[in-house]
Amino acid sequence: MATDPIVAGGQTPPERLPTGIPGLDTVLRGGFLRACIYIVRGEPGTGKTIFGNQFCFNHVAAGHRAVYVTLLAETHDRMMQHMQTMSFFEPARIPDGLYYVNGFRVLEEDGIKGFIDLLRREIRTHNATLLVLDGLVVTEESSGSDRDFRKFIHELQAHIAIEGCTALLLTNGRRNDYHPEHTMVDGVIELHDVLFGMQAERELEVRKLRGTDALRGRHSFRITEAGIVVYP
Repeated sequence: MATDPIVAGGQTPPERLPTGIPGLDTVLRGGFLRACIYIVRGEPGTGKTIFGNQFCFNHVAAGHRAVYVTLLAETHDRMMQHMQTMSFFEPARIPDGLYYVNGFRVLEEDGIKGFIDLLRREIRTHNATLLVLDGLVVTEESSGSDRDFRKFIHELQAHIAIEGCTALLLTNGRRNDYHPEHTMVDGVIELHDVLFGMQAERELEVRKLRGTDALRGRHSFRITEAGIVVYP
């Protein structure tokens, strides 16, 4: 009779959630861990929104469901216009497999508690196994204090653990170097746009990955017609 594979100590290995992004799953040793929460951080223009959308479309193409929640000024129509030029974009996946939600008004009118309720409701309604939150910095600014923001991250962790949903939080980050949320989440990936003389190079770095190994260092990546391609 077949048995599940085991690792040291007799435990089964954690379930992975592949991103389907070329090269990235090699860096992540197979993908993100299921039902965990990750931050993707980078300055505007580094590719965070492409990262989140590409992950979602790949996830849905594999037979799963995803919810993409925005807190940005950019409308969904405007975002779609940018995404539709890339080969991973398949309009037929929307809204049955991939559902887009703008949570800005709920956050503004009902605060953090109302926003958490929105996220929980959308995950359950759509049976989502992947949640992407685009605009974490807006939630941070609405929290009022580091304590309230940490509470938001903690409550989100509890909900995704119950639902078995992996969460990806996209953010520009704050101007100072202290990020209390980094100590709470399961992983942090940073996207960089680095100048070398007159040339620019995009780089991806896994700063933290709890419970698993990853390829260390900065890995070059490009934004192509197929989306993001990482070169480990």
